[in-house]
Amino acid sequence: MQKRILAICLAIFLAFAVIPTGFADSSDQVVITYGETAYMNQQYKSIVDDYFASKTNVDINSINSKVVTAGDVNKISGGFSGKYYNSNQIFSSALLDLNQNGEITVEVDSSITTITPEMYMSALKSAGIQGGHVYV
Repeated sequence: MQKRILAICLAIFLAFAVIPTGFADSSDQVVITYGETAYMNQQYKSIVDDYFASKTNVDINSINSKVVTAGDVNKISGGFSGKYYNSNQIFSSALLDLNQNGEITVEVDSSITTITPEMYMSALKSAGIQGGHVYV
């Protein structure tokens, strides 16, 4: 249950906090969000970057990125569930490409079992996003 709450909190944070700020000054609407743990571990970050590179036609090194910290997650989860997380518990990473119009497509790696594509899609729609491709 706690993993599910964390996943929902991350999806909400992704939709409401990262997307609007990540694209504020960019005409190229692609951004990567890294979980704090993934970003701080170079080996894990490399695996995440390789996964995103294999799924997209973009130069991973030229994409704006945002690190989602435990503090960010705790702002939502603390008030929502009363659960707080340490910086070594924030792994979730996503690549968002909002250049696709008309529909939202979400691809979730098979190793992600807590949050579903539908949950990401719902959070994005709640934030007013009408089209894009998300790789988790």
